[in-house]
Amino acid sequence: MKQLMYFLLVMVLFFSCKKPNQRKCFKKEGDLIVTEINLSSFDHLLLKENIEFVLIQDTVEKIIIEGGENLVGFISATVDNNVLKIENLNKCNFLRYKSSKVKVYIHFKTLIELQFEGTETLVCQDTLNLSWFSLFVRDGGGSVNLSINASHLYSTISNGYGDFNISGNVNNADLYFQTTGYGDTYGLNVRDTLSIISYTPSVCKVNSEGSILKADIRGIGDIWYKGMPDSVNLIRSGTGNLIWKY
Repeated sequence: MKQLMYFLLVMVLFFSCKKPNQRKCFKKEGDLIVTEINLSSFDHLLLKENIEFVLIQDTVEKIIIEGGENLVGFISATVDNNVLKIENLNKCNFLRYKSSKVKVYIHFKTLIELQFEGTETLVCQDTLNLSWFSLFVRDGGGSVNLSINASHLYSTISNGYGDFNISGNVNNADLYFQTTGYGDTYGLNVRDTLSIISYTPSVCKVNSEGSILKADIRGIGDIWYKGMPDSVNLIRSGTGNLIWKY
């Protein structure tokens, strides 16, 4: 008990000696504000942790940041070589972020690639109409929930505990699951070829109705598929199973 009291006393003395602008970690999040930032052209996204993201397909390219006035200023948005990188530079998330989320609405014209390294959620306001779209979920534990129409979807989960739920319509889909990643595409209609490679111990869910189903199971996790595929090609070097559900 004495050691705890001594530690608290030292902390109080330490922070009381700092100037007010050096005690940012102990400020509250502040009143809710909304900030709009216009951007140069981009078609790639790199999204980092401690931000909730909403995708909005539009005729303009901008972001709208919503959050506490003492948090919004730490949100960085930069465009370099058509890549929009959004990150939270607040170093005090352990003290104040839990009680106040920062949300960023991303208005874009088109997307080719999205790298999600987030710890929160990524959703879309409406169905996204794209051409060739690549989604990389990695190095985080966030959840992705998207509805898309595209000619080709490539999606992979690696190096983290992230997951995705994808619905919509595509001609072809390549899904790649690593580590502990989880994916649910029961709501995704694939017209031609649906290819899955799974290393994960988790269950992956796909909709194979009317498609050519190619499954490569290299881990212990199962692949559940629904619908009746035109054909099935299974490669199985792991202990997981390809299981028809309904």
